[in-house]
Amino acid sequence: MLSAGVFSDGYFRLVSGRSRRELSLVKAITIDQMAQEFGVPTHIKVDVEGHEAAVLRGGRATLSSASPILFLELHSEMIASDRGDPCAALEELATLGYSTFSLRGGPISRNETFQKPISRIVAKRVHG
Repeated sequence: MLSAGVFSDGYFRLVSGRSRRELSLVKAITIDQMAQEFGVPTHIKVDVEGHEAAVLRGGRATLSSASPILFLELHSEMIASDRGDPCAALEELATLGYSTFSLRGGPISRNETFQKPISRIVAKRVHG
């Protein structure tokens, strides 16, 4: 990973094509691995600077079985500028049976989510 960002202090980006001397090796762990090691969470905060969909994919088993409440910071503008799919995290949430809400508790649509470069939302699993 490449140390980047406003002050490059604890902010890393996944990059390719850079010299190994510029990069830092960072251990990654999935939500599912964390749940196995530390116990099943009731709430999860996801603030991963554009890698939200990957984090959700790494937690499919835990999110499907335990249905923790999620607090997400979605970086749609950053994802789009890196040629990624800003909808990927919301699609993953929908696949897992989660509905999205504003921080005030009301439902929030995809369009509302993408009106800002960074959106903070809550996701709860719909049981039915």
